[in-house]
Amino acid sequence: GESVAALRRGIDALDRAQGLVDQLDADEAAPVPGRAAAARQTLRDEIFGITGALQFQDITAQQLAHTSATLGDMERRLG
Repeated sequence: GESVAALRRGIDALDRAQGLVDQLDADEAAPVPGRAAAARQTLRDEIFGITGALQFQDITAQQLAHTSATLGDMERRLG
């Protein structure tokens, strides 16, 4: 479902972010004007995406915990 898709997006973004860090490392050895600035901006975008995916996961976990608690309460009341 959507939770799995959000997790996959987060993992993919982490992979891309690692590639950008590698690119920044390589750029130190052989700088190309503007390449590092572009990589840093893309890295910021990836981090923003990772944050969004983690927030979605957190909200989903909270909703599931609340639903589970509600169902447990109902089960106790119904005996």
